[in-house]
Amino acid sequence: MKKIYTIILLLTISCGLKAAIFTSIATGDWQAPGTWSFVGISASGIPTNADDVTIAASNTVTLTATASAKNLITNSTGLLKMNLHTILVYGNLTNNGNVTGSGSILFHAVGTFSGTNMLTINGSFYFYYDYTISAGCILSVTGSIVISSGANVINNGSMAATSTVNMLGASSSFTNGPGAVIWFGTSLSLLGTLNASAVNNTVVYYNSASSNIRATTYYNLLLGNKTSACSRKLIGNIIVLKNLTIGNNNTFNWNNFNITLGGNWINNANTTCTNMGTVTFNGAGTQTISRTSTEQFKNVTLAGTGTVLLARDVT
Repeated sequence: MKKIYTIILLLTISCGLKAAIFTSIATGDWQAPGTWSFVGISASGIPTNADDVTIAASNTVTLTATASAKNLITNSTGLLKMNLHTILVYGNLTNNGNVTGSGSILFHAVGTFSGTNMLTINGSFYFYYDYTISAGCILSVTGSIVISSGANVINNGSMAATSTVNMLGASSSFTNGPGAVIWFGTSLSLLGTLNASAVNNTVVYYNSASSNIRATTYYNLLLGNKTSACSRKLIGNIIVLKNLTIGNNNTFNWNNFNITLGGNWINNANTTCTNMGTVTFNGAGTQTISRTSTEQFKNVTLAGTGTVLLARDVT
């Protein structure tokens, strides 16, 4: 019986020691054991998806193949070079250093992105599970953002996707948290749920050509400033709890849908909207309508307890 207990104990200890904690000790290849020191057990001397990894200050670690880590940290002045490869993260990603180059990051477990430095990737982000972007963090993706079916990405910081944001199923969701900003580039998937009603958050549609505006409740909605003409089109009724801003060089096709607005109407594009439905002003305070020229609406309903202030003539 004592031998059985001893075997069980040894197996338990062995299982608990499978993961290691890796720290870079030199500039080098992720796949080279000489790049790392580690505490724990590692058969190869190279991090795997069970291991916590830290890229230390002044070290540059370069991917030469697909790599994996559980929790990944870049320390101040530490650098991860993507080098056209992919890294799989099975926990948290903390960026206090830098991540550069072209490649993709795949998040294979629930986790949190945090850190003091902006993270810019010339590639794609793929979220397989729920993931949170911490407040104060800045994340920019020049490729696509993909959210797997059933996954929820919560942005509490600032995110920008210059390409598509794809939610792969009806159970996928993207939530813009309080004070957060999301910049949608080329297109936003019509699947899944966009949650954008949290206080002081802003959704920006800013691509250079055309984009569809998702039917949902926004807090602040901005049709981003552009240097060349671009078009925006509603694909359903929208509610904007605070301000709706039409940026320079935008045209705005309501597509015969309706807008309910709790804040200000700011038409910086000085454009007359097309195919308008009804705009309902339902704010509790002063709501201002502003445009360089005379503003035009088709149908207007005043349903709030506040005052609608005309900064320009309205017809």
